[in-house]
Amino acid sequence: MKSLFLYLLLVIAISLPFIIISSNFGFVTGGPPGIVGLVNTIAFLIVWLAVSMMMGYKLKRGFNLIILIYWGLLALVFFPITNTLEVSKELIPLVLVFLISPLYGVSDYLSTDEIVFIGIPICVFLCFLFFFGGKTIKNRKLVQN
Repeated sequence: MKSLFLYLLLVIAISLPFIIISSNFGFVTGGPPGIVGLVNTIAFLIVWLAVSMMMGYKLKRGFNLIILIYWGLLALVFFPITNTLEVSKELIPLVLVFLISPLYGVSDYLSTDEIVFIGIPICVFLCFLFFFGGKTIKNRKLVQN
């Protein structure tokens, strides 16, 4: 339980700078994300992959659950917020709205459906792939020693 709490703190630390950047470049005001938003989204995804690999290398099994919770929450929250503003105001807390803001940078290039049903599952798959890649590297080093 303690490790899950620490992983949640890690997720907040990972996401917060990207949430702040995307909030200042169009997400809150409703403007287009532009190149800064796109770079922010790409950097956000790269950081997630790097952290996933690091956690796999450190053999932190509980991080798998955090990957599923975070990206699953994004998928559940992203679709209604971007399709019906009324639903987001009534049912979804403001904190959850900002969870999706790092993905705002691709909204000029992908539809909401593509982000929710293709982009987020690909991100989950890649996070798991990098996690197990890190784990494999660690296991090979242990076998060689």
